[in-house]
Amino acid sequence: MTEEESKTKGSKRFFPGADGLLRAAALLLAAGLALTVVLAENGRKKAASPPPGAQENTAFISEAPTEAVFAEGVKVLGADIGGLGLAAAERKLAPLLEARFSAYECRLFGGGKEFLLTKEDAALGSDLDEVLSEALQGGPGSYEVTVAPEDGPGLRERIGKIAEAIYREGSAPRVAEKGAEEGGVAGENGRFVLLAGEDGLRLDRAKTLSLILSGETEIELPIEAVPVRGGAETLPVRRAGFATSFSSASLRAANRAANIEKAASIVNGTVLESGESLSLNALLGERTEENGWLPATAFANGGAETALAPGGGICQVSTTLYNCALLAGLEVPERHGHSRRVSYVEGGRDASLNWGTADLVILNSTSRPIHIFMWADSTACQVGCEIYGEPFPGEYDSIRIEAELIETVEPGESEFVADESLGAGDCVLIRSAITGSVYRTYRVFLKDGKELRRETCAETVYPMHPALYAVGGG
Repeated sequence: MTEEESKTKGSKRFFPGADGLLRAAALLLAAGLALTVVLAENGRKKAASPPPGAQENTAFISEAPTEAVFAEGVKVLGADIGGLGLAAAERKLAPLLEARFSAYECRLFGGGKEFLLTKEDAALGSDLDEVLSEALQGGPGSYEVTVAPEDGPGLRERIGKIAEAIYREGSAPRVAEKGAEEGGVAGENGRFVLLAGEDGLRLDRAKTLSLILSGETEIELPIEAVPVRGGAETLPVRRAGFATSFSSASLRAANRAANIEKAASIVNGTVLESGESLSLNALLGERTEENGWLPATAFANGGAETALAPGGGICQVSTTLYNCALLAGLEVPERHGHSRRVSYVEGGRDASLNWGTADLVILNSTSRPIHIFMWADSTACQVGCEIYGEPFPGEYDSIRIEAELIETVEPGESEFVADESLGAGDCVLIRSAITGSVYRTYRVFLKDGKELRRETCAETVYPMHPALYAVGGG
């Protein structure tokens, strides 16, 4: 080997070729045998004659460690493990711990409900390792092991289902009609009660998880009250009331009274939200016998005659509602007068209703809901209406309706029709002359009984009708 090769390999011997490899292997085998002999010889020498001072050096002689055992009288999970090592104790306690896992139950209470948590709901763990360590150091005594669920998807899913069962949406204070109330009443007036609001409920999931992981088996659920946001409700006030009578013989026919009762019951309880309109025709529907309306007297031929028609009489309901709406300060985009004065209200204050041609439309022009109540009393022969809503604005505190006769229209020349059933020269009155008139209706706004202003609501024309006679021929 050259000097250069010696520097590259360092202290290692270099054997080129197969022969070199064989020689290297032989040398390594010989060196190993020699080392074995030396070690064995040294061992015999130490055993035969320890050198002076050997007693002082015994700390350096390696010995196998002794396994710690539990003191007599140590009980864990009710089992005696005294005299056992750690591994033997764990084997003895394993079936007892598994029984604890199988029997695990945690009861949770809250929101008037009860929930049960078992090993099916989550993986379980225990503090057995810590308890055994404590028992090794503490000596005789009874030691308990705590079994508790471990955090994980299964447990969190179960808590989520409990939270869903607990959750309750809060309810703000609200207004209800008397007789339909539920829950606590915070105030009332003639028609309404104010129902107290109720906070919502929500489970604190993080606290619930912490309590379950602590190992407690009887848990009062941490439920939070969630206050409802929003302004406080106030009771609607009575803005107006109005009634008309059908006690006269011509108005109290049974069918007419039945139609009035039917119409009033349909209108009763109507609620108009702010900006919403009521069409009385749309609300009542077409008046046909198929729809339950009875034939009763109604104006016909432009008011010149009367005839039986299904729903006859309901114009008294529309008239009563119209006047109440005016007194309540509501807007009336559509209203029609009759073709003839009616007897149950002043001229200019009636409201005709006819399917397809004449409607009564009322608009809630206030900022809050309007509640309309109507009823018909067949014993008192009266139809009434009340309207509730927000109070009048501070500008005025009441409204009055005034109707002014501004023109009278006398009947024209009498009219005659031939009737061959009559004798020559005979003349029979068919219809008396009807004087026409024009009325202007005002809505007067008052404050403390004093007039502030007035506005024209309507101008109503009732046409005249001349007398009509039948005359004999010849």
